Amino acid sequence: HLLVGYEIAGTSSEVEKGGKFAMAHRYMELTRKLKRKGIGIKGNFIFGFDGDDFRSLFFLWKWAFKIFPSYAAVNLLVPFPGTGFYYQLIKEDRLTNLNWRNYLMCSLVFQPRKMNRRLLAIFFPPLSWLFFFTTSKVGVLIFSYLILRALSKIFFSDVYPTDIF
Repeated sequence: HLLVGYEIAGTSSEVEKGGKFAMAHRYMELTRKLKRKGIGIKGNFIFGFDGDDFRSLFFLWKWAFKIFPSYAAVNLLVPFPGTGFYYQLIKEDRLTNLNWRNYLMCSLVFQPRKMNRRLLAIFFPPLSWLFFFTTSKVGVLIFSYLILRALSKIFFSDVYPTDIF
């Protein structure tokens, strides 16, 4: 498997920034070529850019679903210390946590421009699991197994639905 940092969807407003984001419109084509060669994909997607809002997460989900990698993960944008983005956030007084131990891709350490920080912090963990279970081959297999297991316990045993999980 090849780990591909898609970071953004081809429809993201970040494409306008150029640089590595300028290739986003080619991600789908390049992914298809890799898959045709028999190379499995582990897709990593980033959410939380200044152009992102809660609708953007839905567009990122749809786009990742089209790519349908073997494994998929959506992570929060992290302003790693020493990067230009980190210094930009310091200048704009948008960093909310200066403890570098919290600079993980599942922790929100800055104030996003277009989103409520608290809502994002609350809803992102379950949304990241939903993202995994619906946009990757492994996630769909695991989710299907769990559903089938639950249904078999309901229909083929004397277990009540509240006792399944």
